[in-house]
Amino acid sequence: MSGNKTQEDVNLERAIAQSLADSQGISDVQSPQETGVVAHDTSNVAFGPANRDEYPAAEWGMVVAHHRNPEPGPSLRKRAPGSPAFLRCRSPGWDQNKVSGIVTLLHSVPAARNALLSTRSAAASLGNNGEWWKGTAIEAPLSEDDNPNWEPFPEVDLADELHRLMAFLDSTDRSYGTADVVIRTTQVEGARDASTSTGDWEKFFFNALKDATTDEGRQTLFTRVEMRHLHGGDTSPEESAFAILDMYLTQAQAEQAESLYAVLDSIFWSELDYDEEVARVVPPRLAVISSPGDVLLLRHEGTALHPNMEIPATLYLDRYMAENKDAAVELQLQLRTVYHALKKADVFRAKLTNWVHPETGRIFDQRELSRAIIAKRRRAVWHLKADAVWRRHEELWPTADRFDFVIADVEKRINDGSVMMTAEEEQTARYHEAWAVSHEKKLARIDRTLNRESLTPSPFSFCHPRASHPLTASRAESGGGGVPHAAP
Repeated sequence: MSGNKTQEDVNLERAIAQSLADSQGISDVQSPQETGVVAHDTSNVAFGPANRDEYPAAEWGMVVAHHRNPEPGPSLRKRAPGSPAFLRCRSPGWDQNKVSGIVTLLHSVPAARNALLSTRSAAASLGNNGEWWKGTAIEAPLSEDDNPNWEPFPEVDLADELHRLMAFLDSTDRSYGTADVVIRTTQVEGARDASTSTGDWEKFFFNALKDATTDEGRQTLFTRVEMRHLHGGDTSPEESAFAILDMYLTQAQAEQAESLYAVLDSIFWSELDYDEEVARVVPPRLAVISSPGDVLLLRHEGTALHPNMEIPATLYLDRYMAENKDAAVELQLQLRTVYHALKKADVFRAKLTNWVHPETGRIFDQRELSRAIIAKRRRAVWHLKADAVWRRHEELWPTADRFDFVIADVEKRINDGSVMMTAEEEQTARYHEAWAVSHEKKLARIDRTLNRESLTPSPFSFCHPRASHPLTASRAESGGGGVPHAAP
């Protein structure tokens, strides 16, 4: 029965059916047909008003039409022997985050795992809830000593939750769980409220963790950096610490960064691309690492990275260390010279090769246009000669000198110069040929200019981390001694 009908509608339908039956002389009137939705899927039940006198109990029951985040069966959720457990995000909408994945990764690094456990000593009891692994919080009420002026209310503590997660990943029989409760802890919510950004739960998590963990934990998870002026004179350099390094790249940087070192160069040396005029007003700076953490997390969102970007198995941070600042500055100055030369070369190349359509403003490569014009003009000459061959074919067809008009024969006659064109065709052919020759000279002139300037490709080729890099070379020659990081 359709859910939109009322008892009045049903009574009206019955009255109309009775009236029609009477007018047609039908004495045996059947009950009117019920309307509704008939579907193959019987789980989609259409509910309507109860208008029957009796309903068989066996035909009725409540069913679930849609499941929210259905879980696999228990046998599929069982952790296979030797397989690591993991944490997944179950939060919907704006609360979606990568905290579950980050906690899973940190648990696999012993030093990072210890840092997460160093927030404080484990509580006497971490509580229990059969739905905790799916994201239901285990709340601990505040005592009256902690909150003497208010009624006790439940809270979720970050340290307790991290202890639960480490224990879960250590010894659970389940294949997965979730760390969604972490973002609902008192400390992470406080970090969110204190932040000017919104939705960055990973940053909120680490900001809360920085205050909750010990000095040793902070040294493990956080990397300290300083902003130094390129030419020195730093009296009090700006300092900061991060646990996640965001890889913000422009489209051009992403396309040219063929290695992870090139990406880091663009981050730590981001002011390399300052114009000389800007550099005079705002002295460029570079970021140096004053204290590297044992774990470095890199986060990338947005612009797609180079499809063949090289990620080394061992990452060396020598060139970004504070003690290597002087060598890094020398390298950066060289890179600045090359970079600005390349920018000027790009401007020169654009002026030399680009043509802007006066009406649409669309930019075209003059070399491609010239090649297209040459091909078009030469094709026009060929058609003129082919027409002359066809005319000669028609003239000779009745005679013994006739020939077949096939492509091979046409090409042969055109190439050996035996084509007989009219004076008008000869003039038109010379016109087209003059255009083709003019653009061939233009192409040759552009190529000579470009070769003379010896334009070099991407500046990132000067930043490659192999032995040509002075800091990497010194490390290789000394047999190590760098600051390696495992690749993320």
